[in-house]
Amino acid sequence: MKTWEYISKGNIIENIRAFLYRTANNLIIDDARKKKEASLEELNEKGFQPSYDKQDEIKVHIEYTKIMSVINKLPSNHRDLIIMRYVDELSPKEIAHVVQESENAVSVRLNRSIKKLRDLIKYNNSPHNEIE
Repeated sequence: MKTWEYISKGNIIENIRAFLYRTANNLIIDDARKKKEASLEELNEKGFQPSYDKQDEIKVHIEYTKIMSVINKLPSNHRDLIIMRYVDELSPKEIAHVVQESENAVSVRLNRSIKKLRDLIKYNNSPHNEIE
């Protein structure tokens, strides 16, 4: 609806995919700010019971949680680029449109973000530091 309202006001969208991504991302952020996290007790009351026959799914979830905990340690500008590129699978050109920067600037920032992420992973995997 937000996109339709934007277009109906006579605005022109050059890259619809990037525009839709930015709009959806903003709506998700707004919604997340309004909602609180559900507690395990609330989930159990609603009938959620973790099952043990989904071990592979649980392992994937644990790995995802570990990776996201490292990614969340990055500054937001680096974290957002990595998520847009590798989770949402946007091209550097599409990311450039979303963040309103040149494609070259996005590529440079993306490389720096990946280097920071690698450094964090190395630090967190060292024997004296564990990802919790």
